[in-house]
Amino acid sequence: MFNIVFLGSILTLVSLVTIKIFNIISYSNIKIVQINSADINISTGKISEIIEKFKKYLDIEDLQIKYGETESYCNVGNMLNARKKIIEIPKWVMPSVGYELDYLLGSIWYNACLYKKESFIKKYNLAAYKLQIMFMFIYLLVIVLNFCLFFTLEFILKEEDISSSYLYLIWSYHILDVIDIFAFLFYISFQFLAAKSKLNLESMYERKLIKFVDEELAGYKSDLATARIFALQITKLYFSLFKINSKTSNLKFLGPFTNL
Repeated sequence: MFNIVFLGSILTLVSLVTIKIFNIISYSNIKIVQINSADINISTGKISEIIEKFKKYLDIEDLQIKYGETESYCNVGNMLNARKKIIEIPKWVMPSVGYELDYLLGSIWYNACLYKKESFIKKYNLAAYKLQIMFMFIYLLVIVLNFCLFFTLEFILKEEDISSSYLYLIWSYHILDVIDIFAFLFYISFQFLAAKSKLNLESMYERKLIKFVDEELAGYKSDLATARIFALQITKLYFSLFKINSKTSNLKFLGPFTNL
């Protein structure tokens, strides 16, 4: 029984590495759709104007939006500083205006919903980001503790002291392995739940966007529509890439809500 528990703990680590490799391969195979647009880029002044209009449209004029002050990648769930009332969106040079507007508007909308504490977004953000981080932290911490425990029993404690040590009890009953397995299962479960909710999130965003685009961005409607179609084709929520360089210029944009 205990050997099975230990094996299960090892398999969780193998599974995480396998998932990571699969994600990297999937990411590398995605081709960015080129959008034929009259505007290759959009001016800073126009971007600022759109931001102010969208803030008014979403009724978040008390929020400050910083766009393009950094180029380090940040997922959409970590852009809001509610205490300072700031949404900080990294600059991301896109192959089309449609992608940039989708990225900008999607990031603002999501964090505006977070700021307003809208129920679905709060729950989604909890499952997709907060709990993910917590369970992965627990998982990695337990692995380190397990290694320290093994090292202590093997090299520090005297043989006659081991059998009477509570550390030996923890090791022999694989208590840390059990915690590790449960942390892994919760991590995977919340990943699955959040990924299943991604389509609902995309739909909510699009419903909110339609009126604003019709009234304020009619000239970019076709570009945005193409960007939206591309984003909806990315069914995965998490890619969790090894980012040696976290600059957005080194990453593919796969929609405002996809985590790289």
